[in-house]
Amino acid sequence: MGAWVGSFLFPLFRITSFFMVIPVIGTQLIPMRVRMSLAFVVTILVAPVVPSVAPIDAVSLNALFIVIQQVLIGSLLGFLFVMLMQLFVVAGQMIAMQMGLGFASMVDPTNGVSVP
Repeated sequence: MGAWVGSFLFPLFRITSFFMVIPVIGTQLIPMRVRMSLAFVVTILVAPVVPSVAPIDAVSLNALFIVIQQVLIGSLLGFLFVMLMQLFVVAGQMIAMQMGLGFASMVDPTNGVSVP
């Protein structure tokens, strides 16, 4: 049981937290069951490659700390992916502003007010 926890459940927590944060899969448009199923399938594919760890009791305090660590790592990787995607969005908006395409999104010509 301890080896199974280290080789399957810990990667499952990391992959699941990653999938809950990334832009396309982490949105409310994708049902939770689909996201969890995808995380489960990816974990099954990744589990044979994960190096074996020392057996850990699944209900110990040490296992809880490792689960928290895995969730934080997965969330951080997801947020880094979000930041990378937003980098391209901001770059596109800056290019559009330089070309004059962004003026339509900044000012409403009929009312003369700024539009978010």
